[in-house]
Amino acid sequence: FFSMPNCRNHQVLITLDLEGTLIPDVWPIIAAKTGVEEFKITTREFPDFEELMAKRIEAMNKHGLKLKDIEDVCRQIPPLPGAKEFLEWLRARHNVIILSDIVFELGTLFMQQLGNPTLFCNWLEVDKDGVVQKCTMRQPNGKEHAVNAFHALKYKVVAAGDSYNDINMLKTADRGFFINAPSKIESEFPQFPLAKDFQHLTELMDKALQEIMDAM
Repeated sequence: FFSMPNCRNHQVLITLDLEGTLIPDVWPIIAAKTGVEEFKITTREFPDFEELMAKRIEAMNKHGLKLKDIEDVCRQIPPLPGAKEFLEWLRARHNVIILSDIVFELGTLFMQQLGNPTLFCNWLEVDKDGVVQKCTMRQPNGKEHAVNAFHALKYKVVAAGDSYNDINMLKTADRGFFINAPSKIESEFPQFPLAKDFQHLTELMDKALQEIMDAM
């Protein structure tokens, strides 16, 4: 692997999904802790994140759950094994940005556990009593738009994710990889190599990054 960064390393940017990639999908865990069945659905089953969040907020209010209740569960969820070390390896060599549909209020709880990488995400509108009113999307299809913006800044982009809401990011990036993707999604998009764990993803990314920089 690369032993030290150089100027070419900083012409390449890594974009990573968060839930299902670096941390578990949090909403099924919230469902198990709260007993709210509606929380079990994720973007692996329901690709429209904005509509999915509207359904989650509706369920929160129906069951009398406030933001603090959701935050309390998330504080107990650790990153996936090896995720922090993988990020440390990447960040020592390249610029890394987490592109996630998670909301800021929950995402920041996980950034602290992952060494505080940069996170681009959405956010919640919450009233004075802590009741969630709505989810505000930074931008529709924000992951794809972010990669296009990085390209406009003359970056090459290598991306990794696990779910339907990552597909446009992976397609737009110079190289895209799956990790932890369900077999259904993997079979629908066979053009993206599937890493079986972080060590394998490290090897796939290392090879791709070397090829990209050799071509510069």
